[in-house]
Amino acid sequence: MAREPFNRIWVENAAPPQFEEPDDNTWEDGWLGGAAQNPPQAKWENWWHNRVDNALQDIERNGAIAWHTDVPYTTWALALGSDGAVYIAVQDNQSVDPTADDGTNWLSLTDFIKSVFSASGPAPVFAIRAWGNFGGMGGVTLNASGNASVSYISNGRYQVAFDTPLEDEHYSVSLSGLTNMNSGSVSLQDGLTPYDYQSTGFKIETRTAPDDVNDLLIVNFQVVR
Repeated sequence: MAREPFNRIWVENAAPPQFEEPDDNTWEDGWLGGAAQNPPQAKWENWWHNRVDNALQDIERNGAIAWHTDVPYTTWALALGSDGAVYIAVQDNQSVDPTADDGTNWLSLTDFIKSVFSASGPAPVFAIRAWGNFGGMGGVTLNASGNASVSYISNGRYQVAFDTPLEDEHYSVSLSGLTNMNSGSVSLQDGLTPYDYQSTGFKIETRTAPDDVNDLLIVNFQVVR
């Protein structure tokens, strides 16, 4: 049976006599069975179901329950701010409105993600969509990679294929390389050139001199989109 959404809240418009929080004794003991006990009253049941429905609707629609000043929040707790943003607690706190906090107790999820990458300010953070490190002498030895495989085309030319294609060919490729472990990186005038950009991958040409297409000992690439 499919779950129904929490679009309807139980007794949103209950009359005051039929809507009341249970007393302290009921909170402590709960409902007690037996003819001599006090059975659940409609006004308490209405209050209880309304309370639960409102909380579940918050979670379903926003991913977090609305912040409340009386809640002792622990580190990594989520709360919905009055501005509609979801916040994450970066330390234990209580009675600190996340929308007014300076980042000491709360961060919006956007700012929290930036902080993971040591980024700050209003500029967006963009992800590396593929990367790799491979040896390229006479073939390909893929040392490490993410969302990419590499094959050898010919002397100084390699094909990078994305495991999961990108949305288009309008991405940026950064390259670096080594001719050998002692002489250091390839100079820019000699060059490593990405070309034939496709959503499924691209090619790399490496040179050890301006007009000398040659294999490299190590090639590194990063793709940003």
